[in-house]
Amino acid sequence: MSRGNLTYPFSAVMGEITAKRALMCLLADDRLNGVLIKGPSGTAKSVLVRSMTALTDRSIVDLPAGTGDEDIFGGIDFERAVKDGSSVMKGGILSRADGNILCIDNINLLDPRTLNSIMGSLSSGTVKIEREGISAEYPCSASVVATMDPLERDLPESVADRFDICVSMTVETDAVKRGDVVASVLDFDRDPESFARRFVGDDAEVRHKIECARSLIPSIKVTRRDIQDIVTICTKMNAVGHRGDLACARVARAPVCLGREGQDNRRRHTRCIGHVPPAQEEAQAQIQDKRGRIRDIRRCARCGDLR
Repeated sequence: MSRGNLTYPFSAVMGEITAKRALMCLLADDRLNGVLIKGPSGTAKSVLVRSMTALTDRSIVDLPAGTGDEDIFGGIDFERAVKDGSSVMKGGILSRADGNILCIDNINLLDPRTLNSIMGSLSSGTVKIEREGISAEYPCSASVVATMDPLERDLPESVADRFDICVSMTVETDAVKRGDVVASVLDFDRDPESFARRFVGDDAEVRHKIECARSLIPSIKVTRRDIQDIVTICTKMNAVGHRGDLACARVARAPVCLGREGQDNRRRHTRCIGHVPPAQEEAQAQIQDKRGRIRDIRRCARCGDLR
C-alpha cells in the first residue's frame, strides 16, 4: 500500500509479529534463502513486504504476475539493434534485483517452468540467457520475499523447499482489532505524510536493531550441540532430506542477534525449530517433553514448513 512515494510504515502494520520477525531476519542475514509468506487475500502480506523500504537501503524489485520470460531473464536489446545494428543482450528483472530484494507476489500462480528457472537462477546466483544465438550471463544475488494464498493453488514442494523461512498471516477475527486496522488505513489514506511521521521513530528503531544484528551475525557460531538439537527435532517432524536441517541452522543466528545483546544466546541458536507444525500430534508431544532449551526454541520466531 503506497500513496505517491510513501509506503505504509512497517511499524504501523498491526500484529503479525511472526511475519515481521521473519523479514527482519532476512534483512539481517543476506545468506538466508528467502521468506515465504502465506495467507488469505487481504491479510496485508504485500503491504508488509513493501513496508521494508524504511528498514533497508536496498531496493524492492517487483516481479509482477504475467511478466514474460524476456522481461524476467533478459533478452536482445532491440533499441540498440534498431539504433546501430548491434546485437547485444540486456538484463531483465532478475538483473535489476541483483544486490536488492526481489518480491514475488502470488508466487504459486506463476508458470511452473518459469518459476523453476527463476529459483534456479537465484540459487546459482547467475542468470544465463540465450537468444538468437547470442549468450550472456548476469549476476543475480538477491534476497527473495514471496507471498501466496494457499487457497488459490499449492506451491510445488521443490520450490517451497528453497525458502529458509515460511510464515503464515491470518485473518483478524477480533472486532476491536479489525476496527483499529480499518481506522489506521483510513488515516493513511487521508494524510499519508502525517501518518508516516508518527512511525518514523519506531521504524528507525527496528532498522537500528537489524543493522546491529548484521554486525553481530558473523561472530555467532552454531555449535555441534545446537546442530544435534536441530537434527533431533527435524527427524521427529519427519523432515525429508537435509534442507530442513540446513534451513534451521542458517536461520538460527539471526533471531539471536535481533534479541538483547549480552544475554546467554547459546540456548537460542535454534529458535526457528518451533516454527514448524509437526505432522502428527505424537511428534508435538515428543518435542514438548524436551524441557529447557527446546521449550525456549519452540517459543521463538516461526520459520516454516519443513518437509
